[in-house]
Amino acid sequence: MSSINFAFCNFFIDKCNFLHYYIMCKGVGYLENIFGNNLNKYRTQKGFSQKEVAKHLNIAQSTYSLYENSEREPNIEKIVKIAKLFSVSIDDLFGYKTEKDGVEDLFDKLDQRDKGEIMGIIKQMLKAEKYSK
Repeated sequence: MSSINFAFCNFFIDKCNFLHYYIMCKGVGYLENIFGNNLNKYRTQKGFSQKEVAKHLNIAQSTYSLYENSEREPNIEKIVKIAKLFSVSIDDLFGYKTEKDGVEDLFDKLDQRDKGEIMGIIKQMLKAEKYSK
């Protein structure tokens, strides 16, 4: 566990989404491929083939393959069906983690230089007049 008190910094994510996405990028890789990678991860965890998932969604296996390869995006109805099939949330499919879900884990994955950079930003925010009241 890092020395930062994340409960004290709840405003961190709410006020600084850019910082959250910076941590996300450092923690899990490039954001643009997260959805496709997660489809593959959750499908294999459940033991489904692409063909089985495609059949459940009433689409061709080749179309589902495009989803996993981040070459095509499903509509919201399909996203909801996929989340239900894999027993995960839509946020999980897109790799979104809230402060409560994983900032501590992501922060711990950063190297010391990046941790120091983030701590500096937080300290500057705490010094700001709007947070000192």
